[in-house]
Amino acid sequence: MKFFIRYFSVVILFLILILQTQMYSDFTASKSNIIILPTLIILITINVIFLYVNQKNNSTTTHIILLILVILFGINLFFNIKQSEKQVQMKLYVPHNFMLKQIGYEVKLFKDNTFEINEYWHGESRHYFGKYLLEQNKLLLLDEKIEEKTDYQITNQYQFNSKMRRFKSLEVGFQDLRQH
Repeated sequence: MKFFIRYFSVVILFLILILQTQMYSDFTASKSNIIILPTLIILITINVIFLYVNQKNNSTTTHIILLILVILFGINLFFNIKQSEKQVQMKLYVPHNFMLKQIGYEVKLFKDNTFEINEYWHGESRHYFGKYLLEQNKLLLLDEKIEEKTDYQITNQYQFNSKMRRFKSLEVGFQDLRQH
């Protein structure tokens, strides 16, 4: 039980740090991260100092636990870097809808058949990730909940209209995806 109590806070703080910095799955970012991330780092540092100061015996267990946590955080950073280095095949956007708080959606189609949808507004942004198929001028976003996630501004199926140079929605009530 002492073991659990001793390491619980530092493990929880590291997991919160990983959750706040992951970018390879759907997430929301805001200006509050400017406060949250430094606070987490300070709390982790205080917990680590506390662990070493109160260590009476060999600190091998503390070293191993901290090493595992740092490795997990490193893996998280690695996936973030890989996500940011992908080559964009096509950039599309949904124009601004004045009834909604966002300024529009940016859709990036990557060469590895994954997509990223970015939604921006004052002080916050949302990012959605998934896979897509682009065959015979038909774009399929392989995310069943993409309509809900994007407040019904983006749907799963689009057909490319070569005259207008945009992807026309195959669902009624959705705007077209325009090229940048």
